[in-house]
Amino acid sequence: MELINKELCKILVSSVLDQNGKEYGKQFLNDGNEDTCWYSDQGNPQYIKLRFFEKQSFSKLKLQVQFQGGFAGEKCALNSSSFSMPFHPKDSNNIQEFEFEELEDFEELQLVFNSSSDFYGRVIIYQLSLIGS
Repeated sequence: MELINKELCKILVSSVLDQNGKEYGKQFLNDGNEDTCWYSDQGNPQYIKLRFFEKQSFSKLKLQVQFQGGFAGEKCALNSSSFSMPFHPKDSNNIQEFEFEELEDFEELQLVFNSSSDFYGRVIIYQLSLIGS
């Protein structure tokens, strides 16, 4: 089940480049268009927060993310109030997959990018998917 969905959760982001949500906002994280993106402003850390309308539990979660090379998140973690699971993306344009196991009773998930491959700390994401099973 795809979890990044308006009917399941509200999406919040740490920042948007020049506060220009019309061109670089959170709505582009999972719109299916490879020409649009979420583009954070500078500074660390950056994050994407998912607030679910109901508690969620999954035996497995698969995160798929496509960064802009040169603007990839580094020292990353998937956090909730009861767990923190690090993951380590590469500085690449390719879609990357990360799997997490035994995620129980969460109402909020936060993808935290503690640093970035960009000198100024900006993060650019073209595609983001979180699939629970």
